Amino acid sequence: MEKTVWSNEEMIRRFGAFWDNRPRSVAKHSEKIWDRRAAEWKKSFDEGKERSLRNKRRVEETVRYLTEQGVLLPETESVDIGCGLGRFSAEIARRSKHALGLDYSPQMIEYARQYAEEQHITNVDYRLCDFKTADIDREGWRSAFDLVFTSITPAVSRRQHFEKAMAMSRKWCFSALFADYQDFLLAAVSEKLYGRPPAKWRDGASSYAVFNLLWLQGYSPYVHYYTEDSSEMLAADRETAAQLAEEKYLCGDNEPDIEAVYRFLCEHADDDGGVRRNIRRKFIWLLWDATDRTDRSSYNR
Repeated sequence: MEKTVWSNEEMIRRFGAFWDNRPRSVAKHSEKIWDRRAAEWKKSFDEGKERSLRNKRRVEETVRYLTEQGVLLPETESVDIGCGLGRFSAEIARRSKHALGLDYSPQMIEYARQYAEEQHITNVDYRLCDFKTADIDREGWRSAFDLVFTSITPAVSRRQHFEKAMAMSRKWCFSALFADYQDFLLAAVSEKLYGRPPAKWRDGASSYAVFNLLWLQGYSPYVHYYTEDSSEMLAADRETAAQLAEEKYLCGDNEPDIEAVYRFLCEHADDDGGVRRNIRRKFIWLLWDATDRTDRSSYNR
């Protein structure tokens, strides 16, 4: 049998197609949905709930890692694409010259600005931006930043948007992606109601594709893993059922499915009407120097 040999260009094409065609969430990304999530996240942060403490730890660890790697310097100018509530960009700004946060949601941007003001951080700006349609040349963003930062954002969920983000860097790029994600409550709901595990769109496929694309194109990314365990009590109500269906991408916004999830929660609630959700998240952090490339065009498989 003749052995198949793939050129470097063909492997890049295949990994690009693998990434673009991988399973995705069924969530509908819109300003309305992300504005609603912004309000939910802001509320949990303000109340000091587990999510707030977990996020704070991850932000601190991420910024510490970037500082130890020599990425964040007094003269560093950065952009955080898909900045959400602005916690990463605000903390990056504390360690550098300036940070810019971009997000699709007006409510996210408003809360991010409020947070920066409350923290007396004056060297960070936030701007409403649909990055997928943004023209980085018209905006003057091409090669404009020492660090291009992304963390678990749909703004760069496809290769073309990821490469547009890379083009904004004049030195460093950082991307936090899921290596694995196990939601044990969601798994129990899915097995009981549908006889199958939930869709594994956070299974590390993106990380696998991104690393290989970077390597084949001559970059040499540093790799670091960060694991996060959480346990929280949720009210066994319809609001929680809808969040599991929509935010955790079990069944979208189909009302009969939400009702089925609600009944499951009621059946498994404790005496106080709560259900416990345990989640293990494993992140992969990729950091690479956009100015340092090695010729790997000779690679064959």
